[in-house]
Amino acid sequence: MALVIHSGIVVTGDEARPVLWNSAVAIIAGRIVGLGPSEDVLARYAGAEQISAHGKIVTSGLANCHAHLSRIHGRGVMDDQNAPNTSPFSRAGFLRMPKISSSERDVFLRLAVLEAIKSGTTAIMEVGSGLEAYAGLLGSTGLRFFLAEQVSDRPAGAIVGDGKALTFDSLQTDASLQRIRALHERHNGVYDGRVHVAAAAHAPDMASPELFGGLVGLQDELGLLATVHLSQYWGEVRAIEATFGVSPPQHLQKLGYLREGVVAVHCRCTTPEDDEVIAHSGASVCYTPAVSARSGNSCRVMDLEAAGAKICLGTDEFTQDMFETVRTALLLERVRLGDSMRPQSEHVWRWGAQSGYAVLGISDAGAIRAGNIADLIMVDASAAHLAPNIRPAANLVHHARAGDVTDVMVDGRWIMRDRKVLVLDEESIVHEAEEIGRRAWSRAVETAPPGTRAPSGIYFGA
Repeated sequence: MALVIHSGIVVTGDEARPVLWNSAVAIIAGRIVGLGPSEDVLARYAGAEQISAHGKIVTSGLANCHAHLSRIHGRGVMDDQNAPNTSPFSRAGFLRMPKISSSERDVFLRLAVLEAIKSGTTAIMEVGSGLEAYAGLLGSTGLRFFLAEQVSDRPAGAIVGDGKALTFDSLQTDASLQRIRALHERHNGVYDGRVHVAAAAHAPDMASPELFGGLVGLQDELGLLATVHLSQYWGEVRAIEATFGVSPPQHLQKLGYLREGVVAVHCRCTTPEDDEVIAHSGASVCYTPAVSARSGNSCRVMDLEAAGAKICLGTDEFTQDMFETVRTALLLERVRLGDSMRPQSEHVWRWGAQSGYAVLGISDAGAIRAGNIADLIMVDASAAHLAPNIRPAANLVHHARAGDVTDVMVDGRWIMRDRKVLVLDEESIVHEAEEIGRRAWSRAVETAPPGTRAPSGIYFGA
């Protein structure tokens, strides 16, 4: 049955027709089939179900191209424990993430997905190890997922310091590749094609040249999207230089890994020469502004884009708020450039929507356009902080909040209506997560080695 969302402000994400006032979007079988003035679209689809978007912005859902959903329980504690930017580049003495059971992990996964939906996210690339254990849970939520199984063959607990060469465990290499293959066999294309499997190399200092070579072969064989944390810490840079004599981007270029179909994440500890290597390789760059700001450094995102790299956005860990991610992307890059005008808000919104979908290999989404997949959201435009709403595309970036999102649709199916998430029990999830988090962090503090530095202000309740 056709559905017409009418009488709204449509922020298309399309440069040719950026904003349509008092307009309607017609949807059939999960696709946008009509777009234009409300009167015209309603007349064309007279028998359709009608939903009024009066006082709302209708726009594309956001694509989070780099997330660690299973680490959401680190929120508020780990945010202030970032790797230093000077030698010895060590987190030694920091409070560690608490160990949790698989059932506790599942509660936090649901919490993370809940936050993602409520902040207008419709597609996520989840990066983690052992995704087989929770692939079904994620797929059942109704969101579009790219499950990137993360692999490494550096021995657990190996300490890397300045000038010390990296070592790798060849026994882990083949097992890592087999994990990706098994996940692909069982989960690629399930849930009506909303779930895809990708391959994630942990980082250049966590994977051997042999493992990167195997990943290239597996990517070619299975047609996989691939991703890697690249130049995320200065400690990684120094370790690769000490072991291979080149920077991380140059190392991956020599291995033939850095190429089209690879999403390079972070890229914040690079030289301008490294940026040229990344941009000219064909790889895309996932800008993670929140973790960049927390870490005190950021990639040269506008320079990378100008050199030819496709740009997308990601939340990384501890938050799934893509509205905050889009806003931080704009503000941090203006600070880095010392430029009060660049980037512009509409441009950054495209990083979060249309460009994000394109990087994930979906060219027919990320914009409100006839023929595109109906992954869209509605935003309450009547809030005080959005008045006057005379430039809605800019308001989405500069002033809108996750709480303004009222409705979320994926593949033409509602997964949130009138601020109520339909696929998850918000109240019980938040309650369980709070209780589990307090217990887990209490254990972590109690069992921490003497001398461990814990952030101030931790409270476990009476």
